[in-house]
Amino acid sequence: MGWLAGRANEYVYGEDGRKLSQLDWEIKNTPIIKGSISWDVSAWLTFEANGWMTLGPRNSTMNDFDWENPKQTHWTRWSYSPKTPLNYANEFNINSYIWLLKNNSFKVAGVIGYQQAQFHWTTIGGYYDYRRQCINEGGNNCQAAEGNFPLTPGIDYKQEFSVPYIGSKIQYKYNNWEFNTLLKYSPWVLAKDHDEHYRRQLSFREKTHNSEYYSVSANIAYYMTPQLKFFSEGIWNKYTQGRGAAQMTNNENRSSLYLGGDVAGIENKSYQITLGIAYQF
Repeated sequence: MGWLAGRANEYVYGEDGRKLSQLDWEIKNTPIIKGSISWDVSAWLTFEANGWMTLGPRNSTMNDFDWENPKQTHWTRWSYSPKTPLNYANEFNINSYIWLLKNNSFKVAGVIGYQQAQFHWTTIGGYYDYRRQCINEGGNNCQAAEGNFPLTPGIDYKQEFSVPYIGSKIQYKYNNWEFNTLLKYSPWVLAKDHDEHYRRQLSFREKTHNSEYYSVSANIAYYMTPQLKFFSEGIWNKYTQGRGAAQMTNNENRSSLYLGGDVAGIENKSYQITLGIAYQF
């Protein structure tokens, strides 16, 4: 059992590389359930499979910023959706530990693995402020450029990550206590997203290659018996921003437009804290 928090970022860029839009999707203290199984194939090789999933939707928030005036560094349009449930998130991971150093109290392993993760949100209603854009365009009634969206789904957003990775693990035991640290790294991240704008009747699909992934986890455990231990674990994950092309579809007339180059950006950072028990057969 644990908790998940963090933020995903979605970016749109112009052909000149200037940032046009940024959407910040929050993850707020979402309960998760986690499971893991490992198998010691030999004294020097261990296989492991683990994963986690959210325990139902959890309310979060979304901020949407636009920069439509190239001469202005401050955003020109902003909207905020305080009712943005994280519908689900999950991760599945498989890896192998190759033990390079091993004695009664201290172990060091090289790690090779692969994992997939996904996150999905939907905004409901919200508030918008387009007054700066109105003023820049010389509008006469810019107070009307501020208001509330109807309490219906506005934007649906999903991120997916596929990651082969390498890393290292260190384990230290002292009496009934055990301490573990796991470091993971990858320069081969494949990231995808799907952005559905219901009010504008537009769909966007983006894909990026070869962004980076970093992960640090620390685990402390206490053995109640030689087979049973209680543990607490903290994990930090970061998928750096990947840039790539986008496919835009008009859902009213089904027309489609391919936007090449680095017009889209995908980024994600999250934290986990978990408590649990483990049993060794």
